Order: sequence, then structure tokens, then C-alpha cells
Amino acid sequence: MKKIVSMLAIAALTLGAVSAADFSVEYVTKGSIYTERSTTPAGSTKSTVNSKAFLDQDGYDGDSASDLVMSASGDAGGVLLDIDVDARDKTIKFDQVYGWMNFGPIQLTTGKWSGRYVNRVREDAGSWANDDFERFKPGIVTGDDGEGAKDVNAYDVDNLTAVKGKNQIATALAYTSRPNDSTYFMAKGLIVTNNWGSAGQFDSDKNYSDGNRDFIFESGFAGEVAFRQEGLIDINVLAKSMVRNELVVAAFVRPLMLNPVNLMVGVTYAGDLKDNGDAVDTNAYAYGIDLRARIPLSDALALTTMNNVSNVVDQKVKNGKDNSTMSMWNMVSVAYKVSEALTVQVTGESYMSQFMKIEDDDAVGRDKLGGADLSVLAGVVYKFNPNASFSAGVRYERTGVFASSDWTDAHETEAKFSIPFVFDVAL
Repeated sequence: MKKIVSMLAIAALTLGAVSAADFSVEYVTKGSIYTERSTTPAGSTKSTVNSKAFLDQDGYDGDSASDLVMSASGDAGGVLLDIDVDARDKTIKFDQVYGWMNFGPIQLTTGKWSGRYVNRVREDAGSWANDDFERFKPGIVTGDDGEGAKDVNAYDVDNLTAVKGKNQIATALAYTSRPNDSTYFMAKGLIVTNNWGSAGQFDSDKNYSDGNRDFIFESGFAGEVAFRQEGLIDINVLAKSMVRNELVVAAFVRPLMLNPVNLMVGVTYAGDLKDNGDAVDTNAYAYGIDLRARIPLSDALALTTMNNVSNVVDQKVKNGKDNSTMSMWNMVSVAYKVSEALTVQVTGESYMSQFMKIEDDDAVGRDKLGGADLSVLAGVVYKFNPNASFSAGVRYERTGVFASSDWTDAHETEAKFSIPFVFDVAL
């Protein structure tokens, strides 16, 4: 701790007089009072109870951790350290560590941080696990969970400092203009640590793949433009190229004239730009469409919905067949504020990794129709004060609901019932 404080002191002396210094700490325990798992083997209709567990103090989202955030800033710039301490694994890691310098309307930032601008509609997320409110972030999602979704660079697309869902060391140069109190404009360019690839070849055979005397970039590139007009619209448009011959573009819009309804609509496209000549009919590409909204039904009652449709299309060789995977994720949550301290909440979500049969062909259709992964959480949140809360509920989830017989013959399905709780306190 002394070393960290010393680092902040040195940074403050370097940047000049510090006008603001912040220190915050948060601790979260996500446990389970009771958990029961059962599976149905492939080709069977009977389920078997595999395990029952009681009082697992890190059994909900596997997370009992503290978050220590320290920052110091002045007119010239600032630094921030975000340290995560995992009580279960007894490990310490730097979740975010970065510094910034201001030159009038221009800001230079470098380090490791999450660089999102998009409106994620998380007002009622509370301290529940991501899978029980925001299983996927805006962009293109594939695979049966967040880890699988990170196979594409357009996963969590608006996080400009991330490559396949993992934050990297980055440097950003941003220009911000505020001509009046209601108008905001920002343009940002970034380089993000990743082996982008070769930009030029100076060897005789001009071979991009052998690395011989190539001019190689060890950083990918990203850029974003954002505009906000109070009472009218909030929009951000971005482009990313984390590897050679791959381009990702996205746009997200929030119509502010609909207030108090919080609505976000987004479109993401990722394409392979490689020139394959006559070898292929279509390069690989993917797209995703996001729709999120929070609708206040009364002063105490609000409905939140998050929806994403994504399609990943494989490269089509000359005269070959189309092969694509279309996924859909939907979430609906209703929160009722009984009092200033007590909130009752019910959230349901479903994810289907292949919900459309593209062709009447076994390789593309029937054996990939894996149905839906469903989960329902009914819980209560009690706030002792604005910075301390206790959440508890009952949760049920099941995989392979409405799956085709071909899929269930080849895959087992799982059901899980649990009573999760979350203790969250921050200072």
C-alpha cells in the first residue's frame, strides 16, 4: 500500500498541483445458500441429480473480491489505479491502470482501461451476476456463453481498448468540444496492443506470411466519433482493425427525446477484407443488431429489456454452400421499488446459439438446432444505505430447451436450481 501511495504522490508532483484526489474501496461476496445440479444424458429423457451444495460462499458467479480504486487529477492530467483483490484465490491484479494529460480540448490517455461510450441501459442491474442481467455486451455475440462470444473481435465492440473481450495496453488521443451546456462532440483515435500484422514487404518474394524483412505493426487501430444534443440524440460511431484484413464498424443511437424511456439501438458489422481472387464466392463476415430499453411504467415500477441478434457467416468457397450461425439473446427484467430501501425484481433471459436452419442440410441445419438456454431469477434487494446492499433470490436455469431431437441425441442438457445471495459494500 505504501508503494501505491508513493506512486500517486510522484504522479501528482509531475503533473502539478492536484485539485482532486479520490479513494474508494468495494467488497462483494457472491455466494449460494443452496445449489442443486442435474443432467440429462445424451439420447435420454430422464435426468439425474449430480450434486447438492449448501452454504457455498463464493458459489454464485464464483466471486468474492474487493475493488480498490485510487485516482489523483489536476488541470494538467491525472492517474488512476484500479486493483482487484480476489479473496478466494488470494490474488491481486490491476484491473485498470492509466494516466492522462490535458492540452486544452485535447486529452492523451495511455495505460490499461475500459474505453466504452455506449449506453448499456444498466440502471437496474444492481449487484447481480452479469449472466442474470447483462449476459452479453453490445456487439456481435456467438457461442453459448461470454467466453465463446470472445472468439470474434466485434464482441463488446464499443470497448475500444479490448481485443476479443480482454483489455490491452492502449494509447488514445481525444478531442472534445462543448460549444454550450447542451452540446457535446468527441473524436478519438487509439492504438491498441495486438499483433496487427505486416504493412509492407521489402524482401524479394513479397510474402506477407514469412516475416522476412516485413514492416510489422504491433498495435491495432480504433477510432470513434460521438455527438450528444440534450433533448434530441446521443450517438457514437466507431471503427476497429485489430488484425490485418479485418474491419469492424458499429453505430449506437440513443434518442433522448424519448426521456424518461432509455432506449438504445445499435448495429455492428465485421468483415474479412482479404483478397482471395476467384477462390471464394464470399469472404467471412458477421453482423449484430442490439435493442435495449428501460421503460418506467410508474414511479415505482420499471421494465428493462435487452435483445441481440447476431449472424456469423463462414467463408464460402467457390460453388460451395452457405454456412452461418445465427444467434439470439433476449432479456426481460421487471423491478418494483417497494420503498427507498427495498426493491423486488424478476429477470428472465434466453440465449439460442442456432435458432434458424439456413439450408436443409445436416451440416448446417438440424444437428445445430440446440434450442435455448433459459434462466429466471426472482429476488429482492435491500439497501442499508446508498453504498451497502444485500441481495437474495431463487434462480433456475436449463440448457437445450426446445432443442431438436438430433441435438439432444448428441448432447447432454443441464438444469440448475440455486438460492444466490450478494453482499456489497462500498466506501
